[in-house]
Order: sequence, then structure tokens, then C-alpha cells
Amino acid sequence: MRLFQGQYSSPLGELIAITSLNGLCLLTFQEEQDFIQPFLSKLSQYYQNTSLSQNPSHSILKQTTDWLQSYFLDLDNEAKIHPTPIPPLDLQGSDFSKQIWYRMLSIPKTELRSYGWLAEQIQNPKAVRAVGRSVGANPIALIVPCHRIIGANGSLTGYRGGLWRKEWLLKHEKSFLKIR
Repeated sequence: MRLFQGQYSSPLGELIAITSLNGLCLLTFQEEQDFIQPFLSKLSQYYQNTSLSQNPSHSILKQTTDWLQSYFLDLDNEAKIHPTPIPPLDLQGSDFSKQIWYRMLSIPKTELRSYGWLAEQIQNPKAVRAVGRSVGANPIALIVPCHRIIGANGSLTGYRGGLWRKEWLLKHEKSFLKIR
């Protein structure tokens, strides 16, 4: 399976995007090499003979860039639904993790949710720690909004890209307005 890589310069640093022919597989910050390399190795479990090439003009990478540009320019309207559709996603992981990642896509831009809420949504309220691991393994930063997941007490908890980025993203989205 051919994979294509592109980069995007954001206010929070360089983002690396990797797509298959099916959709976006990875969107993460460039300095997260300790996540990127194992992720690429794990993809070989799902796809035979993977090869990675630079192709920023690939249609899915272009859609990702369009989404990111729209996301970072949307500073003024807290209630605005994201005007640019998300690119096709090719989420690869366990069925449990994919269930968590797809559920996070439903979290509105101006709202926050807890790990416990996610566990309840998949009707497994005792799976909070497993939910936390899946949230931490989210391969698609920003688009699959793991930054909108907080601790049960309202505290900002772990974010692979750094808590300073999580705080920036939530302020950008004005998410502190509605905590559930």
C-alpha cells in the first residue's frame, strides 16, 4: 500500500500528515517521532508492502490542508460548525480504539467531555483506563478531537502534543464555555 506524506505549518508547530489511498491515517506534530515511527510500523499489520513518499499535492493531503487552514482561521465564531468537511479518514487500530475515535468525532467544537463520558457512550463505564489509552493513541490530532477530552474533575489531562497545545486549542475553540 502506498502512503503519502505532507506537512502543514500551524500556529502550534509543524504537523505531519500521512494518508493511504483510502484516507488520512496520521496527523500529528512533527516532534512526536516517538509516536510516528511505531505508528508506521503498526500500519504494516494492516497493509502489506507499505511505502511512504512525499506528495503534498495528493488529494487527501490537500483536503487535510484545507481543513487545517479553515480550522486555524476560524477564530471569531464559537458556535460556527466547521465549514470545511473533514478529509476521508483511514483509522487503523483495534475495534475498541476505532469505536472511541469515531465517538470523539461527535463532540461539538465548543464542548468538552470526560473519559468517563466516552466509556459510558460505548456502554462500558468501567473501561475508563482503556478509553484513556485509546484517546492517547489517537492517530489523527485536531480532526479527531482528543483535545476535547478532560478529567472527570474538569482538569486538563494528558495530551501527546503537550498540555500547552491542548490549552491553546481549547481557547481557540472557546471550549471552556461548556464543560460536561
